Amino acid sequence: MKRIIICVCFLIIFFSCNTANQLVSHKISTFKQMEWLLGQWDIRTMNYYYSENWHKENDTSFAGKSIMIVSGDTVLNDEMNIGSNKQVIFLSSKSKIDYDSKKNLFKLTKVKKDRIIFENPANQEEKKVTYILSTPTMLNIHIEGNENSVESYGLHKIKK
Repeated sequence: MKRIIICVCFLIIFFSCNTANQLVSHKISTFKQMEWLLGQWDIRTMNYYYSENWHKENDTSFAGKSIMIVSGDTVLNDEMNIGSNKQVIFLSSKSKIDYDSKKNLFKLTKVKKDRIIFENPANQEEKKVTYILSTPTMLNIHIEGNENSVESYGLHKIKK
């Protein structure tokens, strides 16, 4: 009986470690698929400037900043992160302009070779953020909100 208990305990430990290793491998693989997002992406017009800058912190975390200037006024200045907890990969953003704002979280729902989709249907304003790599130097960002509103930005890669 003692041997059976020891064998069962060993099997439980073995499969638990195996599952944890598989989750870590899956996260690392997913972040590898998203590495095309890294670098600085900008768009400039006569009236506004928008930029996102992403860098890799480690195998399962990217840090980013976004800024939008309209007619000389900074209307958006966010710190962003793509990270993970035990089982979920998420995008978070926090305004550096409005210190009372809370962190927005979006769950990763799809990763393809040229597309990353984050969603949070419970969010007040933005509900879905989609990054689409049109060419190696062109990034489209679609931000969907309430009432079928969509903001779209076509950014050019400035540097890796």
